[in-house]
Amino acid sequence: MSGQPTKALAFGESALDALDKALGRGHAWTKDSARVTADALDALWCTGKAAALREQYGLMTSRNLKPN
Repeated sequence: MSGQPTKALAFGESALDALDKALGRGHAWTKDSARVTADALDALWCTGKAAALREQYGLMTSRNLKPN
């Protein structure tokens, strides 16, 4: 939902909740949903919540990867 972070956040949170319950935190689809939700949070300047969500689901971004 490019350009619509509020809608993306609502859809992301809904999907994340359903996938987490159905498939578990470690499933690839759940992690993808968590990534979309965190990206929407970033777009809405909720970077602390986005970082916490990424940590909760074990997601890494280019911002928190260290070079070899």
